[in-house]
Amino acid sequence: MDRNQRRLAKKQAPKAVAGGIDPSALNEFIVAELARQIHGHLGRAKQSFSVDETLEYLFSKIDLTVKGMADIPIACGRGCSHCCNIWVSATAPEVLFLAKRLSSRAGARVREAHEITKSFSHEQRPYNPHPCPLLEADKCSVYQDRPLFCRLASSADAEICRRSYTNLTDENIPTPMMYIVGRDAYSTALSVALKGAGLSHVCYELNSALQLALNTPDAERAWLSGGTSLRQHSLKRTPSPSKNRPATPCFMRWSSNSG
Repeated sequence: MDRNQRRLAKKQAPKAVAGGIDPSALNEFIVAELARQIHGHLGRAKQSFSVDETLEYLFSKIDLTVKGMADIPIACGRGCSHCCNIWVSATAPEVLFLAKRLSSRAGARVREAHEITKSFSHEQRPYNPHPCPLLEADKCSVYQDRPLFCRLASSADAEICRRSYTNLTDENIPTPMMYIVGRDAYSTALSVALKGAGLSHVCYELNSALQLALNTPDAERAWLSGGTSLRQHSLKRTPSPSKNRPATPCFMRWSSNSG
């Protein structure tokens, strides 16, 4: 990309972000503009002590991106919850946003699930599947508020998901490349924005982080004030235990075997 092309790409970035990023037309300026927009929302969040506006903005953009990929065939559908049995990671604002929206019944299920999953490391968890406590009859009860990585999870073959996530067959999930590119772009932009705002940008295991958020008075205000109350549950990018189960900063096994 020469200087004129870079100048044009930078000029077009705000429009590209406004419509939800197109993973097939991604460049550094689009990711930087997305990070800048999220950073602006985080600045207001620190003043209002609420992450709601930030997460509503982020999720609306992700939903537009997913809508724009409607022509990519995927096997995921309502009631398909094979991938909801493993490690789920989320950033602190996602956890705090979700925790405020849980019913007391859902909160109790989170505590029960945490007691079962808390002893498993990131490497051990794929071999010890346990249903997400927010599932109800194999459907996500917090679908509108689910984390970034759940929003961009996809598979071209539900049967492989069933075998891999429930029968532990060591198969990689055939994920369309555009979903992977989109996931990484949004994750990178969010991480950059959080770091720029002086807030923790690491990821957390969802059950443990939700448990802590639910049990910490004024957790959202404390975190936005610079507190690090979730840090003890950070998800570290550890080496893969095998070539078939690569460690990722997200929550499942990915491959790019389809378009």
